Amino acid sequence: TENKMAFKKCLINHGDSNVRYGDGDEEFESAFSDPALHQALNNQINKSAINFFRALALCHTVIPRKLKNGEFEYRSPSPDEEALVQAAVRADAKLLERNNNFVKILIQGKEESYEILKVLEFSSDRKRMSVVVKDLKTSEITLYIKGADDMILTRLRKDKEGSTKTDHDVEQTTKALEDFSSFGLRTLCIASKSVKAEDFKIFSEHLQLAEKKLNEREETVEKVYDLLEQNLNLLGVTAIEDKLQIHVPSTIATLRKAGIKFWMITGDKGQTALKIAISCNLHSTRQELISLEPQKVMSKFKDILENTLKICEKNPETRRTLLVGVYGFRQIFEHENLKKIFLKICVLCECVICCRVTPLQKAQIVHLAKQSGMRTLAIGDGGNDVNMIQEAHVGVGIEGREGQQAARAADYSVGKFFHLERLMLVHGHHSYHRTAFISQYSFYKSLMICFIQLTFATFSLFSGASHFNSLSLMSYNVFYTGLLPCFYVFDKNYEPETLISSPEKYSLTQKHTFLNKKTFFLWFIRAIFQALGIWVIIILSISFEFIGAQEGSIAQVTAKIKVNQ
Repeated sequence: TENKMAFKKCLINHGDSNVRYGDGDEEFESAFSDPALHQALNNQINKSAINFFRALALCHTVIPRKLKNGEFEYRSPSPDEEALVQAAVRADAKLLERNNNFVKILIQGKEESYEILKVLEFSSDRKRMSVVVKDLKTSEITLYIKGADDMILTRLRKDKEGSTKTDHDVEQTTKALEDFSSFGLRTLCIASKSVKAEDFKIFSEHLQLAEKKLNEREETVEKVYDLLEQNLNLLGVTAIEDKLQIHVPSTIATLRKAGIKFWMITGDKGQTALKIAISCNLHSTRQELISLEPQKVMSKFKDILENTLKICEKNPETRRTLLVGVYGFRQIFEHENLKKIFLKICVLCECVICCRVTPLQKAQIVHLAKQSGMRTLAIGDGGNDVNMIQEAHVGVGIEGREGQQAARAADYSVGKFFHLERLMLVHGHHSYHRTAFISQYSFYKSLMICFIQLTFATFSLFSGASHFNSLSLMSYNVFYTGLLPCFYVFDKNYEPETLISSPEKYSLTQKHTFLNKKTFFLWFIRAIFQALGIWVIIILSISFEFIGAQEGSIAQVTAKIKVNQ
C-alpha cells in the first residue's frame, strides 16, 4: 500500500447509543463530510465526540513541529498515528506540543496541558498502546488506549453481575467493525479509564520491580501493563483507508500468468484482508472462498482440515482462496501432522490469505512454505516484515514511509510494488539464463582441457608428462576461456519487452530449462568430443608420419612429439 492513511469513518459511543459517522445511505468522502459529526462536536451537553478526539490527540507518539507559516507538521514512525492526529486536528483538537514528559493540545480554542506519566508502548503481541496522562489543571489521571478490537472489547468495564456493561453497545461496535472492514478499512478501538493516584502508585511500584527482573522481564512487564489496562470505557472506533500503490492489480495479474502463486500475510482483520485481496486481484467473487476463521478452528480443527483437503482433491481445477486466521495458525504450528494437511490444501488453492498474524508468525508461515519445497519470495515495506523477508529464499524490501528497515534487510530493494514485475520477469529470467550458461561453461572448459591431458597420457604411456607448457595452462583460464563469461553476463536471450508481454516465458526458469541433468550431460559430451577433436588436430599438425607411417608405432609418434616440443 501507499501508507498514506486517510480518516474515513468512525463510531462514537455517546453513552446511550453508538453512532456511526461517514457511513450510511449517503456517500461521504469522510466522516468530516457528515453534518451529524459537526453537530456532535458542537454539543456542549454530551461531550462524547470531544472526548473521542481528545483521546486521538493524546494517545500517540507523534512529534509536532511548528512551521514558519504558523501551521503544524506531524511526524511519526507510524502513518496510522499521523492520520489519527490529523483527524483530531480537523475536529478542533490540535496537538501543539509534545515531549517525553509533557503534551499540550488545543480543544475548541482552549489549551489543555498534561503530564505524561507513562507510555505503554505498542508491540505486535500486545496489539495496543496506552498513555497515562495527568491533567495539570485538575490533577486527574486518565489512561487512554487504542488497539485491535479483540484486545479492547475484552477489557471493557464489567457491571455487578459480571457481564460486559452495555452489551448492546458492544454488539453494535462489533457490527460496525465488520462493516468498516468490508470496505477494506483498517479499524482501531479507542477507550479510556480514570485512574486513581493510589492505583497508579501501586502500578508504578510493580512496574519498577518487573523492569528490574533479569529473567522473563518482557513477559512480566506485559502482565503489569495488563493489570492497568482493565475496566475500560469504550469511546469509539476509527476506520482508516490505506490506498493501494499504482499498478498493483496489473502486476499481480501478470505475475500470476508466469505461474507464481501469492500468499497475502497481514495483521489486518479477515474482512479487511479479503477486501484488499479483491481490490488487488488476489481474490475474485468467481473464486471459491475457504474460510478458517477463529470461530471454526477452536474445536475439531483436524477434521475441518481433512474435510477441506478432500473437497480440494475432488475438484482440483476449481479456483479457490484460503483464508486463515491467527488462531488457526497457532494450532497448525503446534501439531506437526496438521502442517502437512495444511500445505496440501495450500498447494491446491490459487491464493492464501493469512490475517491477524504477528511479525514472528509471518516468518513462521514463510518457513512452513519452504518446508514443502516451494521457492519463496517475501516482499514488504515495514519493520514488521523484516523477519519474513529474511526467512524467505529471496527477500525484497520496498522503500516506503515506514522507513528503510525492510529495504536494508532485504536481498533486493525497490521503490514500488510494480517494480517487482521487471525484477522477476526480466532480471530474474536473464540472471537465471546467464548463470545457467556460465556455470555449465565453467565445467565444460575444465573438462575439455582435462580430457586433452588424459588423451595425451594414453599416448605417453602415462608417464606424467604434460601436453601443455606451464604458460599455456596459466593463460587458458584467463585469456582463452575467460573472455566469453565477461561478455555473456550481458547476454539477453529475449528482449525485456518480450518477457513482460509474455510472462509465460518465466516458466522456463521454473522448469529448469537451461540447467538440468540433460543440459549438463550435453555439455559433458561436448567437452569429450571437442577434446578428442583438438587432440586429433594437434597430432595431424605435428606429425604427418602419424598417418603415413607403415609401422604406425604409438611410441614413435610420442617420441616425435616430445622431440618437437
